[in-house]
Amino acid sequence: MELSIQKWGNSAALRLPAALLEQVRAAIGDKLIIEIRPEGILLAPARPRYSQVQLIARCDECLAEWTGIKDEGREASCFDYREVICVSPRPIPS
Repeated sequence: MELSIQKWGNSAALRLPAALLEQVRAAIGDKLIIEIRPEGILLAPARPRYSQVQLIARCDECLAEWTGIKDEGREASCFDYREVICVSPRPIPS
């Protein structure tokens, strides 16, 4: 696919056709990263950055699915995942 660089105010712009956006599962407003490589330019989706609160909220959703599952062995059956926990068959030297 060949695209033309066009003037947009005092900048240059590259228009991405809707079919291309659909193919790469991108939408208007999504962020891309640009890497300059010897063979050319690579555009790739930017990885989302999550806050700790957002990550813990996702854990709450995942752990809700585990409610009611019977323990199989020596795993902890009840814990607060917000604290650091170490389960070891041997005491940890201090």
